Amino acid sequence: MDLKELIIEDAEGRPRITLAMNDDGDPQFTMLGPDGIPRLRIMASTMIGPSVTLATGSNTGSIILQLFENGNPIIIIQDAHGEGQTITKDLVTLNHAVPL
Repeated sequence: MDLKELIIEDAEGRPRITLAMNDDGDPQFTMLGPDGIPRLRIMASTMIGPSVTLATGSNTGSIILQLFENGNPIIIIQDAHGEGQTITKDLVTLNHAVPL
């Protein structure tokens, strides 16, 4: 079997889980809420490193856990406005992070 994207739907036919390659050609696993908004995304990026993103829905804030290719970890915590904090092994800073 050769697939470009796998979509698992709920009983109402709404996409709830996807496994696909993103625009950069990296694998990505996404779990969506019943509203179609991503709630969990796991990505294995070769450009910026692997990441896990957790969100409760559209415009509600998120947490991003990422490990850069150089081995440095980062945690981004943001509110519904995209504002929050970035936590690295050495530093905590205010940040305007990228939404899910």
